[in-house]
Amino acid sequence: MQTGSTSTDHVVDPNTPVIAEQTVFNQASARLCKIQIAYPQDETQCQLWIGVYKQGTLSPTELFHAPSLSELFRQATIPGIKEAGPVMLSDATPNPPRYLYLEPSPLENFRDRAVLTSDLVRVVKSWRPQSVGFYFDPELMAQGAAQEVMSATIRDLIISQTCETFYLLKGDQGFNSVLNIALRLKSELEYDQLRLLVLH
Repeated sequence: MQTGSTSTDHVVDPNTPVIAEQTVFNQASARLCKIQIAYPQDETQCQLWIGVYKQGTLSPTELFHAPSLSELFRQATIPGIKEAGPVMLSDATPNPPRYLYLEPSPLENFRDRAVLTSDLVRVVKSWRPQSVGFYFDPELMAQGAAQEVMSATIRDLIISQTCETFYLLKGDQGFNSVLNIALRLKSELEYDQLRLLVLH
């Protein structure tokens, strides 16, 4: 368009797509969520960590003797803890404090997994933390059912707009295993009104 032209000098062809402008608009107005692959140095950035446990011999407070967060979650599975229901632990060492929420791991059938997913979503919604992290012991993740629960929980939290920052602790899991969970969620959920970043 030449300088000084009037509005009648530029006629928009309705058959011409405006791809560039539409892309910019979508990115500017889209809701932004992120999934970050977390390493030990990232543990304190997350307020609420979620995992599962098996019944065993440890008391919940003994888990705090673990040298790392991934080891804590591992001990919650092997040898397991002496509990029969959900467990909430608070760690005042970091600032701000960190909270760990553990659920029993009934993953044998679809109904159990659906109930566990619903319980985890409900707990996070009640806390409404700025960020939430997940780690299931590799022994459970190898079964596939734990991956299903983790993915479904994050998916529901994103869709319900409960939280926008998620951490997946690498721990003892293979990097590719954790990254694939994040990338599958990105592929399933990303659309014009939602940008899902995967950071690693």
